[in-house]
Amino acid sequence: MSDLKNKVYLSIETTGLDPDNFEIIEIAALKIDEFNNKSLFHRFIRPQQALTSSAEAITNLKNSDLKEQKSFGQIKIEFLDFLGELPVVLNNQKFIEGFLNKQIGDELSNTKIDLNEMFNEKFPNESSSLEGMLTQFDLRIDTGFSASLNEVLILPRIYEKLSGH
Repeated sequence: MSDLKNKVYLSIETTGLDPDNFEIIEIAALKIDEFNNKSLFHRFIRPQQALTSSAEAITNLKNSDLKEQKSFGQIKIEFLDFLGELPVVLNNQKFIEGFLNKQIGDELSNTKIDLNEMFNEKFPNESSSLEGMLTQFDLRIDTGFSASLNEVLILPRIYEKLSGH
């Protein structure tokens, strides 16, 4: 049985699918410590290139929302300090790692727990998208928060379901 504590749950929003050509524009991380205290790191990030209209439509973020935000380089140290050395729980490790490694300029050394991989092992014939997981576990996101913030707040519930808690 896995424990929800002493982990960081992580989600990002990007301008596209390829880390070589696109950037992180939102990052959300929820840390749950050994005493079950929760802390949140959430930042919108100013991209180097303007969002396309399709990226605006998909992310619900507009260039005007991001132009006054800090760049990834300006929040990088704060983000890495927040993660510390705790294991990171995320959905779609390959995708997120590609973007983080590119933007950080190095490989994130934290242990990673990929919910997508766990879900595929348990439910090989089901969709391992976030929506598929929510449907499988009868979970709902009904806040008005941004995409990454919504996801990072539900990830512990999905991890709990997948790890047998």
